[in-house]
Amino acid sequence: MKEFKQGKKLKGLKQTAGFVMAFCLAAAPVGNIPMVHANEAAVLSSQTQDQTQDQNVPSTSISLKKTKVTVYKGKKVKLKAVMAPADTTDKITWTSSNSKVATVVNGVVKGIKKGTATITATTTSGKTASCKITVKAVSTKSVKLNKEKISIKKGKKAKLKAIVTPKKSTDRVTWKSSNKKVATVKNGVVKGIKAGKAVITVKVGKKKAKCTVVVKEVKAKSVKLNKSKIKTFVGKKVTLKAKVKPKNTTDKITWTSSNSKVATVKDGVVTAVSKGTAVIKAKVGKTVVKCKVTVKKPADSITLAEKSVKVKVGKKTKLKATIAPANSKEKITWKTSNKKVVSVTAKGVVKGLKKGTAKITAKTESGKKTTCTVTVE
Repeated sequence: MKEFKQGKKLKGLKQTAGFVMAFCLAAAPVGNIPMVHANEAAVLSSQTQDQTQDQNVPSTSISLKKTKVTVYKGKKVKLKAVMAPADTTDKITWTSSNSKVATVVNGVVKGIKKGTATITATTTSGKTASCKITVKAVSTKSVKLNKEKISIKKGKKAKLKAIVTPKKSTDRVTWKSSNKKVATVKNGVVKGIKAGKAVITVKVGKKKAKCTVVVKEVKAKSVKLNKSKIKTFVGKKVTLKAKVKPKNTTDKITWTSSNSKVATVKDGVVTAVSKGTAVIKAKVGKTVVKCKVTVKKPADSITLAEKSVKVKVGKKTKLKATIAPANSKEKITWKTSNKKVVSVTAKGVVKGLKKGTAKITAKTESGKKTTCTVTVE
């Protein structure tokens, strides 16, 4: 009786499932129903895994071109590794058994100190190959300098050359000055700092050599400025030039301003900051020269009574310029664009010379401009 009920229940479930399936088929558009069987999905999954595995090609072996190498201390040598098969995707990791003797980076071995070390190349798959590195050190027997005594001027440089025997010496070269306030040295290049004497020592291994350096100063005897007075306007720049004698003096020029709010100075270039006066000083050694700088406020504008005028050949007319503000005392300069057609005097008087046109420009000291077109008939 139970079996009959269970069978009936199972049959009812199958009918229900069939009904649901039929409903889904009826509701879904034809051609959009993917039908994938369980065994087909398994095949697809297997193919994907196979493709992933195919992308990784493990190495079967690795070998080094050289298994024994001798390198000098401080020098480098390149080891070349060959993996099989040729299309392997493995990477190589390099290690040294004693990094105090020899180091390795991407197959490049550097000798650090005398001794032996084993360099090992390991593939991603665990394959290895090794090379025995012997680092040799060549001791210095002697060292000499190309000069035992030199004389240089303050601020100048001179090159010393160390002659080491044997040439293959692996000892480190170091340079030292007995008085850095007088002369400094870097890689054999000596620079004079101030008058005096200093001893430069080069040391290679346990060997030393020395050179006496005499630094001389050439004092400035006189200095002059190209200008003793300057009148300028806010925002403008003026260059002062200092003429120093003798020309080979080792003294440096220092520039200062008595009032940086009015005018500043750098390497002789004076910049007008605001209205007022300032004194620019140039000091060379113990000599000081001065230049008085007067800074004015620039005119706001300049205008001409007419933008264009006509004049006959041989006739004259005066152009009237107005500067704002009215109390401005700036001078006006006049210029013609064509001297063959029109001439203009320092007072703005225009004269027609021959038929044609020309532009007359009126310019203030601070740089403001305006123009008038003159037609000569």
